[in-house]
Amino acid sequence: MPLIDAITAKCADPGFRQRVVDLLIDMCTVDTAPNPDVTVMRDREAAVFARINAYLGPGPWRLETRPVDPAIADHPAFSKLHFTKTPARPAGLSPEQAYAGRGNLLVMLDGQPDAAAGTATAINAHIDIIAPFIAPVRDGDTITGRGTIDDKGHVAAICGALKLIAELIADGDLELKNRITAMFPIEEETGGNGSLALALDRELRERYDSILVMECASRNVFPANRGAVWFRCEAALAADAGPEVSRSVADDQVLSPVSVDVGKARSRATLDAKAAGRCRARSLASPCGGGRRKAG
Repeated sequence: MPLIDAITAKCADPGFRQRVVDLLIDMCTVDTAPNPDVTVMRDREAAVFARINAYLGPGPWRLETRPVDPAIADHPAFSKLHFTKTPARPAGLSPEQAYAGRGNLLVMLDGQPDAAAGTATAINAHIDIIAPFIAPVRDGDTITGRGTIDDKGHVAAICGALKLIAELIADGDLELKNRITAMFPIEEETGGNGSLALALDRELRERYDSILVMECASRNVFPANRGAVWFRCEAALAADAGPEVSRSVADDQVLSPVSVDVGKARSRATLDAKAAGRCRARSLASPCGGGRRKAG
């Protein structure tokens, strides 16, 4: 059977489709948003990695959780750990503290390197999300919830592709003649330190000649894209702000003056000019992610 026909037939299998959907929903039940308590982040990241491991099962791959080297803090592309700051800990955590026991998941397939067979490839999709957490909900062929698009949907797609490759190899329809490295990094939403650690890993860099980063980009391909801009806005309630604004602030359990995440301020109509005493911007994360994804 021609390879494309074999791939099409496997993708059309309702069982294959359902397993990928189940993986996506299962991963999206885990809140992997930044948290100043990095032990919470570590445990939730491990929970997502466990789900990926369980979905893949035995196969022609090696799975490894590669630690994030705190030495990445010396690189000019390192993103400062603003998310670890709290009122009781205004300086935040050191890289050594923030990355203790945490790492990126790698899935590595090794074929027979053949210069005539193209390039060794890496493919990357991150497992973290932004706050606030929104639990996944399926309505027919549509799944909504935080991470369904950015970026656990792509994690599920990569895992499905890996399973297809394993089945094609087992059926004798495919012979892998080069290397594939799937990367599932942490901390993309806070600036990209997870992928930075992978990019600086010289041993890992020997495994691939090209890399595709899976992101929500309106189906466009970009040669490179990296960075984050953080904003911090401080607002003091005006005396005539009114009960609606006061109730909104009370719901968030903050006192005047208040620090407001720009992502929340933009979506909360009650936090308007009346409540703003002063506003300043400085380098803190551009909110993105969430959304909806078609189950098909």
